[in-house]
Amino acid sequence: MVKRNLNIEWLKLVSTFSIVWCHSGYPYLRQVCSTGLVVYIIISLYFNVESCKFKGVKIMAKRLLVPWMFFSLFFGVGNLVLSKPFVNMDNGLIMGFLRGTYIHLWFLPFIFLALCISGLLATRLPRNILAIIMFVCFMVYIVSTSYWREWSLSLGAPFAQYIHALGAVFLGIFLSAAKVLGRKVKQIMYVSLYVGIASSISFFGVGVPYFIALSLVILAFNLNCELLSFPVMNNVFAATFGVFLIHPVFLYVFNGHAGSIIYPIEAFIVSLLIIISLRRIFPRFMLKIT
Repeated sequence: MVKRNLNIEWLKLVSTFSIVWCHSGYPYLRQVCSTGLVVYIIISLYFNVESCKFKGVKIMAKRLLVPWMFFSLFFGVGNLVLSKPFVNMDNGLIMGFLRGTYIHLWFLPFIFLALCISGLLATRLPRNILAIIMFVCFMVYIVSTSYWREWSLSLGAPFAQYIHALGAVFLGIFLSAAKVLGRKVKQIMYVSLYVGIASSISFFGVGVPYFIALSLVILAFNLNCELLSFPVMNNVFAATFGVFLIHPVFLYVFNGHAGSIIYPIEAFIVSLLIIISLRRIFPRFMLKIT
């Protein structure tokens, strides 16, 4: 069995909760909870590049596009039951298809493409060159926030989400590839990253989430000791992706508590318990879709 990095597992768990919190619409800590998705993308790209090989489109498709198709059908049927369109076509067929039958599903085709492209780059470019390219890409991205932020929001879902997440892709690849660089060079680059992020602090949903996400990921990878855990947490850690996929169901179920702090907490806990239970009852099936 592959040994888990417990610091990263805990960070993924907290990030999953923050995503549920954000989607619940609870009015407090909105910028902080937006950190969760940025963390997820950085970690995903980091490990994808670290593996030093392109896993192949077929493997990536099984891991990400199969769940995307299943849950697109699942939420689409749910929309029909609620007398809503199967998929939102307000911005056209292509936008509706990419957006998915529920808004959070935009993430799966996006991360699929990001992982495939980063995997190809990692197999074809020396790590130092890849690190420099991604560093420059992120710096250009973050210091130009004033030019693309309002424009991206005007495009609507899912392009607004794609553009917002693009910086996390650059960061994840950079952090992984930069391990081959000298210590002083990395320190200068890290300081530059924070200076760049500071320039976007005034933009809601950009500067603050990126600052917190970058700090948490760097801290998790560089702690001299791992956070404590216990056997049952292995089931919890393994369920985080499933919680991300299914949590809108329980946000709907507990909608009567919207506006209360208990709302995102109960949706997260019930989603977690349901996924853990289903993974025990239908292990093979759940492994394919979560």
